[in-house]
Amino acid sequence: MSGATSTVNKYVRIFVGMILFVLVLLSSVIGETTRPTTLGISLTYPTIGYVAVSRELSANVLYELRVPLTLDIDSAGTVINVQKEFADDTMFVRELDSVLKTVAFIPGLKDGSPVCQKILTDIILYPGRRRAMLRTPVSDSLEIDDAGSYTRALLANGAVMPSIERLAPYFCTLSSTDSLSVLPSILLKIALTENGKPLSIEPLRSSYQAITDQVVSVFNWADYLPAVSAGGQIASEIFVSLVFHPAALYPTRPIGNSRRDSGSIIEQFLLNVYPDTLGLMLPPIPQNIRYDSLAIPEAQKRHYGRVSIGLVVDKAGKAEIGRISAPSRKIYDLTNLALTLVKFYPALGFDGLPRQFIGLAHVDFDGSANVRIHLDWLLLQSQQPIR
Repeated sequence: MSGATSTVNKYVRIFVGMILFVLVLLSSVIGETTRPTTLGISLTYPTIGYVAVSRELSANVLYELRVPLTLDIDSAGTVINVQKEFADDTMFVRELDSVLKTVAFIPGLKDGSPVCQKILTDIILYPGRRRAMLRTPVSDSLEIDDAGSYTRALLANGAVMPSIERLAPYFCTLSSTDSLSVLPSILLKIALTENGKPLSIEPLRSSYQAITDQVVSVFNWADYLPAVSAGGQIASEIFVSLVFHPAALYPTRPIGNSRRDSGSIIEQFLLNVYPDTLGLMLPPIPQNIRYDSLAIPEAQKRHYGRVSIGLVVDKAGKAEIGRISAPSRKIYDLTNLALTLVKFYPALGFDGLPRQFIGLAHVDFDGSANVRIHLDWLLLQSQQPIR
């Protein structure tokens, strides 16, 4: 009987092993089919999203800190060089250099073949914590964490995304009195010829049907600069999202007559160009256009300086403190009070559905009742190629 049992167990193990092999094979195939690839380039990405730093280093971090770096990664996925803005002889930089060189990356590809690549990377350090976040253009979950850094990484590796050179203004009928829980939006897929002429414009999704035809017409008559790869112009496609904010000014200002970043934060996020849809279409946007200046009488003569906080904005647009570098309970309470005055439209995925969002914010106290809040994801993000 024991021999029969042993034989059964043997076949069970073989069967289970085959199932596991198939699952691993499927997961790798699925992972590769969803890997962002643009103009023949698949960017390298880390196998983990966090790294460990020493206690000495984390003890010297007094607030949440974003450290921008540029990594050179060879065709085997090994970090061979770390470029940074700090002096090379500091303990801080030496440790980040040694930590990053232990991280394994999935190699970048060019037309399916492994190549060396240069990518822009952020390390997010938290006060008193040894676990630091590693933020790359393509995350370990194969999503584009930030479309701006993704586009810049493509540029650093020889590919220039197409861009919108001139766009006529467009109009919407929303007003500041409208009460919306989610911003209406339109997502377009635009195919361009090698000369930058629109070949087709397809509305992939629209929650604002009344304006969709107008928007398609505007982009049909827009001027584009074509994509460039290997030194020559090539045909390409881009994705454009438009959101419609009740507090924004309409008609929009025409692109091409002035710099896009001369407008307010809200205006800059009405229109975004993406190389892919494997990321976030829109981060949380404040409902009030003057979100960055809040009147809090309780803050007068109470505190001076900056407090950095990790925010969690849920699918309903409600923000809560995830982490905080506040030195006292009083500052925590003041910061929490400031957040209750900031109302958000929630982040949106490319499916148009609200998503939870985790980001970094900075609250400035100057001893007055005027408190300023700076949202890291709005100040740093530059998603478009729009010139």
